[in-house]
Amino acid sequence: MPRKCEDMTLRQLPMNVAAQQITASVARQADSGTLSLAVRHAQRAKWESLSLSALIMLVVGAGILGLWVTSRNSAYAGFAHELISLAQEAAGLELLLEKKSS
Repeated sequence: MPRKCEDMTLRQLPMNVAAQQITASVARQADSGTLSLAVRHAQRAKWESLSLSALIMLVVGAGILGLWVTSRNSAYAGFAHELISLAQEAAGLELLLEKKSS
């Protein structure tokens, strides 16, 4: 049977509200101003999840930046290769035209 929390069962409460009410009731039960074990674990879990989320966002950001830099460098290298090929082809045609006119 679900535990009652202010005239409502925990299944009827939204998850965030239920967690807040449980944390508040546990905090009220703490003796001599120290936080109870459950509240400390909840705070630690919150900080762990926030730091893990920040770390994942940093890794994803670094991955996206790396992909952008490599694709940009590849595009520049491909464009430079095409320009060199075009210049070599133009120089070859110029030599051909010179031989024909001579």
